[in-house]
Amino acid sequence: MSRKNPDTPITNSISSKSREREIIRRRREFYSKVLTATPDSPANDLQNLCRCWQEATGADWVWLWLSHEVDGEKPAWELTSVFSKDCDPNYRVPNDPSVVTLRQSTIASNSACVAEYCSVTRRPVFIKNIETWKRTLRSNEQTFKVVCKNELLSMGCRALLAVPLIFPKSNSEAAGMSPYSLTGNIRGLICSHFTTDNPGIPFQSEESYLLMGHASTQSVIASFAAEQHQILFELDRLATQFLTTQCGNLVLKRHDFLMKVINLVKHHLRVQFASVFYRTSDKESIECLATTGVWNPDGVTPSKLTDARYARRESITGTVFDSGEPFIHQHGQVAARIGRDKYKWRDTPNDTPEESLPWVCYPIRTPETVSGDQNERITLGVLRCVGNKSLLAKAVPRLNFDPIQLHALDFITRQLAPVLETLASYINRERVISIIKHDLTAPLNMIEDSVYKAGEQLARGTPPNQYFIQDLQCCVHIAKSLARDLDQSPTEFREFDPQPTWMEADIVSKIQNLLRHYACLSNDMDIRFNASDRFGRGHIKENFPKRLWLDRNLISRALTNLIVNAVKYGDPDTTIYVSARKVDGRGFYLDIENRGIGVTPSESKRIFEDGYRSPRAEEKALGVGMGL
Repeated sequence: MSRKNPDTPITNSISSKSREREIIRRRREFYSKVLTATPDSPANDLQNLCRCWQEATGADWVWLWLSHEVDGEKPAWELTSVFSKDCDPNYRVPNDPSVVTLRQSTIASNSACVAEYCSVTRRPVFIKNIETWKRTLRSNEQTFKVVCKNELLSMGCRALLAVPLIFPKSNSEAAGMSPYSLTGNIRGLICSHFTTDNPGIPFQSEESYLLMGHASTQSVIASFAAEQHQILFELDRLATQFLTTQCGNLVLKRHDFLMKVINLVKHHLRVQFASVFYRTSDKESIECLATTGVWNPDGVTPSKLTDARYARRESITGTVFDSGEPFIHQHGQVAARIGRDKYKWRDTPNDTPEESLPWVCYPIRTPETVSGDQNERITLGVLRCVGNKSLLAKAVPRLNFDPIQLHALDFITRQLAPVLETLASYINRERVISIIKHDLTAPLNMIEDSVYKAGEQLARGTPPNQYFIQDLQCCVHIAKSLARDLDQSPTEFREFDPQPTWMEADIVSKIQNLLRHYACLSNDMDIRFNASDRFGRGHIKENFPKRLWLDRNLISRALTNLIVNAVKYGDPDTTIYVSARKVDGRGFYLDIENRGIGVTPSESKRIFEDGYRSPRAEEKALGVGMGL
């Protein structure tokens, strides 16, 4: 190495010409292996990279360190891959967690590790004696030393060569969508370790090591890209499989899709537990759609998977959903999060304490807009991963998520967002169609009855009654209104369309004409409107102002649904009462009262859920259970 670096002088007995030839041979062999290698996956590629460095330097073993900026203000250096001389079976991976993960927060405030020294100076360094080496930079008066020297000395290490891997910074947030780009600030370091402070292998110059470091950086980037291409291929295959078949229960299909995504995450990120949360229809909370398992603080699973939910800013998961920023927890940090008041649902079973594992909450966000404005991205949900397995053979349990895992996780969530949006639109569309089908029941029954009665009268030679024409006109109006809703985009809420409305003339009288015959013929029931003598309720004209600004279609559909349900589930030969009342400070109310099977206390908690129908209701009448 260059003489201007005080750490580099090395003496050996090799002749000058032989030394030069050996230097050139090893350098060429290194470039040939590193630059021509076909990338596969980080698990294999990074160990092969360490092998190339071991052969080029003659080291007893080589370590590859990586660091990532999303790890916090002072990111940890993670021991990501290793290779020992001749694949020595006696070589052991460090058993001290503080060596596997070097946290700057655990090092003395006035000192830092060799990795930080190389990262700051952007130069390689050879340390002849790791026990006494120390450097101080004038720029910040910070002291650098070998912080894990005790572990290294116990392994027989006396000297080491450290070469920085300088990764390009991402110029645009949109670069994260490309498998060829790295997001965030990733830093790397190659450390070649020697059991003697006077290695017999000729060293390259400082400039050569920098070039070898650049080649190694490109190799790591290519390995990232290879893994992301594999992830992209698998996600694309899954998306094609589930998006092109819209038959069957789409909610179950989405669950199956997400479980396959979770298995993909477990494989590529080497995590132990994972859950996917997606936003609810009101966009103010997220609910669990797929998981390896969720439990509450008492170790009880939810009765229904979507019962595991978080509101915005509720616990860490809800905060990630609200902010759109990932949260990474390492072993020993944020211990209070494990407390009962800090979280609602955990991913680890009772026999696996969550505090013993690292976990990460990563937002699932829409892709960037053309303008590249980060604020225009929308958080759709959260992917939560707990526990991980190391790339290192025979490694101690991992206490951290390394940069490879975080980068792959970022890439997966970016690809997952548009697929989940599309699946959600399919499910919403199916729900809209089911609701319209449900709402069409009453007018279709009325049309059928009117046609039948009119046919009977025509067969007897008498003209149809005038109310048949009025009923059919009302049915046509309602059917057209429902059909217009099919034109609405399933990803958007129906636009609220208020109009000046006279409640009795514009809504109640039409529904009265439409449903009285239906109630009588279907269940021998009567419908009484404006029943001022019923439970103190008032006349609609008296208790409602002359004009209200209402969405006529929505109010009509809601009132029709309630009366139809009262007919379907009410007792025969009874009366349905529709009356009005005004509550000061809270507005105007229409009450629909009837005698029927009623709602039990346990059912009252679920009657507002889409798809829920009481078992007693299923015995009573058919329906799709669209919820109140």
